[in-house]
Amino acid sequence: MLFFRYIHFQWKSTGFVLPFFYFSAKDIRLEFTGYNMSDLVHIEGKKLSGWINPLYLFIGRLHLNSVIMSGFKMRYLNRVSSYKKIRYLPKRGYVKIQNSILENSEIFIEDQTMTPHYKLNLSDIQINGLNMDAGTPIDLLFQSKSGYCKIASGELRTELFLKKTGRISLSGITWGELSGLKIIPIKLLEKKVDLKAEFFHESRDSMLVSGELARIPKELTDANSPINEQGNFPFQFNVAWNEYALPYDMAFRKLISQILKGVLVRGVINFAITKVTRGIFEMFRLRKDKNI
Repeated sequence: MLFFRYIHFQWKSTGFVLPFFYFSAKDIRLEFTGYNMSDLVHIEGKKLSGWINPLYLFIGRLHLNSVIMSGFKMRYLNRVSSYKKIRYLPKRGYVKIQNSILENSEIFIEDQTMTPHYKLNLSDIQINGLNMDAGTPIDLLFQSKSGYCKIASGELRTELFLKKTGRISLSGITWGELSGLKIIPIKLLEKKVDLKAEFFHESRDSMLVSGELARIPKELTDANSPINEQGNFPFQFNVAWNEYALPYDMAFRKLISQILKGVLVRGVINFAITKVTRGIFEMFRLRKDKNI
């Protein structure tokens, strides 16, 4: 057990097995106690195993392979703006998890930096062939072989084919839960989201996303909103991964914001999501201006 003033770490482990730096642990417990109003994190896990690729260690990179994470429960209380955490993300390619498994796990997130507080519960998480670059953690959704979780009252599914093409769907969750406005008693926010999309990895640095958003209340759409014969709203946009070097929550909201922008959704839902993402686009514009 490791015990520091603000971090508690407890586990049962056999240590590292050389030469492949294999590790195995069970009954894991990790706590960040929230010193000086920092984030509060509590993680418990039944099993953790995998190995570290020693070749990448020699060039200053950390690549974890064949990691199995089973029975993990995380409670994350966000008290520090995600904008302030961007600088702590590693560069793409430096820290990666590859060909791994996350099973029977759940995550509860509460963001106290937003008003009203944003709360989201992810449960029954099952991910096979998990691949993630810590520099752009949202790519977990688009690089893993298959994934499923319950998200609030809905479901999120993702699947990758031949490493380049895949599909993702989000259904059952209400607009109120997605936008963080569940506590506001507006009937429109009780409508269910129905999103289906396909994605194509054009290169290591970019991805094309195209899909349809159904069940959008007419009161929330613009007169110029695109609509197909089935009554669904198509969208398409490019993801440049260098613009998604963001903490997971910010990147997820940016994705949703781009979809809503594509179908010209207006009203209270778009206002809520745009409000929490409006600084992202301005931030990257300022970065580019400084580099000129």
